[in-house]
Amino acid sequence: MKVIEDSNLSHAWARAVRLALARKGEVSPLIVSVTGDFNAGKPPTDLNVEGKLDLLLSNEGGLSINGVANTLFPQSLWNPSQPRTRLYERYLQLWPRIGKSNPYGHYFRRLVSYGDAKGYDGNQLEFIISVNGHN
Repeated sequence: MKVIEDSNLSHAWARAVRLALARKGEVSPLIVSVTGDFNAGKPPTDLNVEGKLDLLLSNEGGLSINGVANTLFPQSLWNPSQPRTRLYERYLQLWPRIGKSNPYGHYFRRLVSYGDAKGYDGNQLEFIISVNGHN
């Protein structure tokens, strides 16, 4: 198992990309951990590094950094002042359009609508939050 830890999100992912390129493919399992002080809940980033990563991803026919990030968590659909169930509803309502526009994996969709999640209608994320006592 490979672990990459950095206090800057862009630098951490750049190291992960370098590792994947050096191995000419998948690195599994891989854990990327961003530590340190986050400003308003967001980790430090480096726009120069992000631009280079976006160019590399584009040249390989992939999504941009933000495109990939939105497959993990649809930040643009989230309103922290609303119940989290609203996020799930909005995402699943938009899924037909989201799925068409992006042929890549959708981790967030698998989290909120996949198989049996012990009575949570396939919402593994809600199951994890609920069993850990969070409202």
